[in-house]
Amino acid sequence: ALRKHSCGYRLDLIADGLDRGVFPLASLFVGSEGTLAVVTRVTLRVVPIPQKRATVLLYLDRFRDLGPLAAELLTMGPSAMESIDGDSLDLLGREALNIPKTAQAMLLAEFDEGDLDAILAQVVGPIAAKYKLSRPAEVAAEADRQASLWKLRRSVLPTIVQRAGRRKAWGFVEDPVVPRDRVPEFIEFLVDLARRHGTQAGIYGHIGDGNTHYRPFFDPMDPADFEAMQALRSEFDDAVLDRFRGAPSGEHGIGRIRAETLPRVWGPEVYEVMRRTKEALDPLGLLNPGVLFSSEPWWATWGGLESRMPM
Repeated sequence: ALRKHSCGYRLDLIADGLDRGVFPLASLFVGSEGTLAVVTRVTLRVVPIPQKRATVLLYLDRFRDLGPLAAELLTMGPSAMESIDGDSLDLLGREALNIPKTAQAMLLAEFDEGDLDAILAQVVGPIAAKYKLSRPAEVAAEADRQASLWKLRRSVLPTIVQRAGRRKAWGFVEDPVVPRDRVPEFIEFLVDLARRHGTQAGIYGHIGDGNTHYRPFFDPMDPADFEAMQALRSEFDDAVLDRFRGAPSGEHGIGRIRAETLPRVWGPEVYEVMRRTKEALDPLGLLNPGVLFSSEPWWATWGGLESRMPM
């Protein structure tokens, strides 16, 4: 099962609310990508910042260990867990950032509830001992060091987007979500997919949620590259939806560039309910035309060969 997605109207949450005798308006409008209404005021419920937290950094020599290690850490109740694959570590620059040369994956986990000392002792002791680490696990308890570790993870996107050369990290397949127990297998597929289409990709994301960010390098002004982009996208969509039983967006939304996949995500009956919902609330089609509902090929809605800037 998917832990989250951002693919169209959340009719499932509305149905759950109706079963309880309420109509959850927020569930309808949140995530509707500006296609149903204009929001002018929002009231938010906030939660307190945890008083204590601990961050653990692990580098793995074997990529295949990422899945089992992540599964074990999930049983410890992390508040966040992120991963970066080996190719993306190369793109970041191993020597400059003191990343082990042998590391094929990085896992960053944070804990802020429970007996932190006991949790950390378990993580860096018996759990870490089961896997071939590139260097001993690091535990960061000080805020400055924690911020430094998270900066490393958050630097992936700026680094790959600013990479020199005509090939850029295009965001046309950048936000898939799959069942989290299949993330390592899925990342291996993504690495192979890019290589088979003559390129490489930045791969990183929220392994605890099953959400991966995927940025292949292409030059759409090159006809051969543009053809490869279309072939990669077609294979990507088929694999995400059919082989991995996932969805094309975990966070970023369907927008225009993924609109053609929405009928496949939900099936024709649910898709038709979504379309009728749009027509009922926006009969003139004034709100974000082309978003969510479009049969145009992705590259046409994106600007095609006229697009020159990574998105």
